[in-house]
Amino acid sequence: MRRTAEERSTTLVRRDDGVMLELPSYAPVHRLPHDLAHFVVERTLGLSWGFWGSIAAGAVFGGVEVLPRKRTARVKERSRQVMKGASSRVTEAEAVVGSVVEIYQRRLDRDRAAARALLSGTWRPTHPSRELPTQAEVRRVCQELSDAENRWLGMAIGSSVTLIWPRREATSPRHKARSTRRRRTSAFSRRALTRAADGDRYPYKEGGRTS
Repeated sequence: MRRTAEERSTTLVRRDDGVMLELPSYAPVHRLPHDLAHFVVERTLGLSWGFWGSIAAGAVFGGVEVLPRKRTARVKERSRQVMKGASSRVTEAEAVVGSVVEIYQRRLDRDRAAARALLSGTWRPTHPSRELPTQAEVRRVCQELSDAENRWLGMAIGSSVTLIWPRREATSPRHKARSTRRRRTSAFSRRALTRAADGDRYPYKEGGRTS
């Protein structure tokens, strides 16, 4: 991800199958890039089938460009298979991320009653993948978002970092018992953001979740 202007960024993704993706630059969440806020919340809460986890597994969402700008039948079919069993999980993660980011923006992480009231209105599927975040989890995510925001704003315009998103399952939740092969893709981690101001770029390598 590159900081291209005061409130703009460009996100390039390289999946482990060699597919390159370019993500559109959405309006920032508070002072964080939209994609970075998603990464921090999904990673910290273990939402493995949210936006980033699905991309790592092979999904290509609307607005995402395949580089070079040509979607082959193989890329389309892989995306279709991934989303076939993960669409409700993606929507669930989107809802949770939205609620947690709102808590962060409104500084409600230390107001247990207010945070729970906001979370209680979060959309939930019939069979949720996990319980709603606990107060301790909310506080931890908000701290991660604060750290990420401070480090991002400390990056010079034009600087970038390359991060790793590790994955355990190769396809959708419907098929996770069939494979233990790890998947990964580029994204943000706290360790890389710590050194972002120095313009460091991190190798594309496999590894556990960072914190």
